[in-house]
Amino acid sequence: MGRERLFEKYLEECKNRNEWCGQGNPNAHILIIGKESYNKDLITNSIILQEKLQCQYELCKSGDFGNAKRNKNPTWSNYQLLIEKVYGPQIEFNPELFDFEKYAFTTELSSIPRKNSN
Repeated sequence: MGRERLFEKYLEECKNRNEWCGQGNPNAHILIIGKESYNKDLITNSIILQEKLQCQYELCKSGDFGNAKRNKNPTWSNYQLLIEKVYGPQIEFNPELFDFEKYAFTTELSSIPRKNSN
């Protein structure tokens, strides 16, 4: 079974289990695995959670990624820095955007978000 088909199967399994699978470019050569996702406002409403999971599922299937504005998110800043160091001068990065997701796929060891992360 090809890599793309395996990923599609993984997406479907995550969707069926109502689990977050990750985001970014599933065909990238770099996989970043974090310890858990962080959400200061935990989602307890099952309808909103389903909508967010569906949106994430659609983004993974569409390949639309890499356009979030840079902010003070330290994790994403570190991911961006890592990708910029790996690719060096081969790629010109926009300092206004987090575009590491064009070059990596990110996932978490745990799909249960935390209210705070140290």
